[in-house]
Amino acid sequence: MEPTRRLVLEGANNVRDIGGYGTVDGHRTRWKTFLRSDGMHRLSERDQATLLRYGIRTVIDLRRTEEVEAAPNVFVRSDKVVYLRHNLNGDDLQANAPQPPADTDPVLRIARNYSTNLDNRQAVYRDALAAMASPGALPAIFHCAAGKDRTGRIAALILGNAGVPTETIVEDYGLSARYRFEAYLASPNDPDGASRVNTWQEFQARECPPQAMLLALQHLEDRYGGVQAYLRTIGLTDEQIESLRTAALE
Repeated sequence: MEPTRRLVLEGANNVRDIGGYGTVDGHRTRWKTFLRSDGMHRLSERDQATLLRYGIRTVIDLRRTEEVEAAPNVFVRSDKVVYLRHNLNGDDLQANAPQPPADTDPVLRIARNYSTNLDNRQAVYRDALAAMASPGALPAIFHCAAGKDRTGRIAALILGNAGVPTETIVEDYGLSARYRFEAYLASPNDPDGASRVNTWQEFQARECPPQAMLLALQHLEDRYGGVQAYLRTIGLTDEQIESLRTAALE
């Protein structure tokens, strides 16, 4: 199969390859190595075969216990891939990432949530990334429910470690709005009684504004010294960090 940014599947809207991005030192990220996804519980047999043909060896589920029990990943008992669970947010959301007031500007609310989660759930980030740094783990696909928040933070760390510029990481994060918008249009109600929006740009501004990821990356720079310094802080070894970086580059 030829690599492509978005994999069009029957049972998921937001499955994307993070290959093909330029780095600050003139390299490019490798296709068919790291994939990000929304929920994988509705993948058809054809979808599953497509991912297996794409080369997937490891599936990393970032969702909470309640989500996993309500909508199990289709690969959870597969003998064709390794299925791993790393609960990135934790089951006590208020303790792990206190929610700002709902009327807070979406950029600031989401950025604060991301930054707090990156600070408070370091061991889970370490374990999820260490799993992908293990020999034979790649290609890997990691996912949450919508494929934008938890998945977006893991993707940002992988891309940042590979030397992809911040502006590109931020653009990749914002792509979720374009691919999730069709699912949003098909849904009968907005979450929490929010007003309906009519364009993917409006959806992006509310659900995954690029400026929010920009602020989260700035938080890593200000508090830890950047993505690689953050990875060392959370307990990844230099060997694991280099393994992830090398694997991500052509």
